[in-house]
Amino acid sequence: MQATSAVRRSVRLALTLVLACGAALAGTAAAAARTTPGQPAATPHLELTPAAAVVQLDHAIRYTVIAVDAKGGRSDVTASTTFQFRDAAPCRQVEGTIGKAICHREGIYHLTGEVKALSLASDPVELEVTYDPVPPRIESVDRDRSPPGRNLEVKGTTGTCTSTGKLRLELEGEQRSSVPVAGKFTASLPVPPGTVPGNHDVVLSVRCPEGEEEQDVDRRVMTVENQAPTPANDDASTVPGE
Repeated sequence: MQATSAVRRSVRLALTLVLACGAALAGTAAAAARTTPGQPAATPHLELTPAAAVVQLDHAIRYTVIAVDAKGGRSDVTASTTFQFRDAAPCRQVEGTIGKAICHREGIYHLTGEVKALSLASDPVELEVTYDPVPPRIESVDRDRSPPGRNLEVKGTTGTCTSTGKLRLELEGEQRSSVPVAGKFTASLPVPPGTVPGNHDVVLSVRCPEGEEEQDVDRRVMTVENQAPTPANDDASTVPGE
């Protein structure tokens, strides 16, 4: 009888442990389901670059077209892209070339890129056509002082000579960071953490004419300075002389 009672107690204890563990696991699974929502899929689309640009009358400008798939993958489809100009613009795609367009009258025009095999079209981009050349330049830097670990907002243009360029931050010729730019740009240029305090140059470089060696065409000076620490949880008061 004693042996039978011991067995029954052991069975009840085992069942209690199973139920407790099962409830805990179910709670963990439910919490995981609540805190790990599914990621929405990206909408496939085309990106036509530059989004805004200036070109000289009767000179070709080069565009790049990137296809973004539902998983965020990116592929260059410039060679498969057909350009469409709006409002009967006096512009056309240059035959026998990849990604080039040309306009025959001054003005501001809009075009899209289409890849029929993918059934995709880009958003329209703006193209300004001028009679006189426009030099590449930096138009503004949002501030002339910054601590490390922040970004500068830089506006400018690669001009009529080329549609792409590079913006970089450097100290005495040593590059600290860089970003590609295209056309009329607004770029976010990092001031990396650990950047040495002092005067730094924001430099724009382009290949002008296209295909030639990259040249520095404009620069602005800004100062990197350490940011003073902000007191936190400091409620102590002091009395002069103590």
